[in-house]
Amino acid sequence: MLHRLFHLCSHSPKTLLIYGVSNLHFLLITSCAENLCTLKIPWSFITNEMVFQEARKLSNLRFLDLSYCHRIGARVIAVIGRHCRLLTGFRRFVKSDVIGNFYDDETCSRVQGGTYTCHDYRSYVQSKGIKRPGQ
Repeated sequence: MLHRLFHLCSHSPKTLLIYGVSNLHFLLITSCAENLCTLKIPWSFITNEMVFQEARKLSNLRFLDLSYCHRIGARVIAVIGRHCRLLTGFRRFVKSDVIGNFYDDETCSRVQGGTYTCHDYRSYVQSKGIKRPGQ
């Protein structure tokens, strides 16, 4: 289905929103990512290793949403920040009972540390239905 979508878009969509992306789907997305400016892949099941391999192909991204992607850690987000120099927006929502509160500050600092142009980053920890902004 995703192959057909990319074929209809001439293999170069500018904005993409897909829920529940697996490692194989992420490979397909990055292979067609030369013109991709906005990538929203919440609730995805991609792993740290896959993002390490494919981060350099996402260099044209301006906005990235990795909300509820529980398999992606702060080190991988730092790699994304290094490779995506045009990134101006980053969003990541997590549930504190799954990940824990310890990593929210680290995530925000890694994104901004790796990207000079990232002005708008949102990272929230959600606990029992209440959203708190990251410190």
